[in-house]
Amino acid sequence: MRISRRLRQRPFLLAAAALSFALASAQAVRATVHDARGRVVCTLLDGPAAAGRHDLTWTGRDDAGRRVAAGVYVLRLETDLDVETRRLVFLAGAE
Repeated sequence: MRISRRLRQRPFLLAAAALSFALASAQAVRATVHDARGRVVCTLLDGPAAAGRHDLTWTGRDDAGRRVAAGVYVLRLETDLDVETRRLVFLAGAE
């Protein structure tokens, strides 16, 4: 499993962070976004996923739909076989 390198250190402003990953076989996947204190801010995926490429989007909102504060967040992608993380920098702005 590999998270797309497109994510590397690319801040985003009001748009969305596009997240891609590929699986060699079907397995359970949990993709979460965490704040600087390690709390889960948003769950992007939590369940079974087929083999192949998958695309997710984080819009800078929490699970309740509220825009998060500007700052550094961590994407955590867990499968049955692996765990990967990537840093996301969210720049707040007017909607």
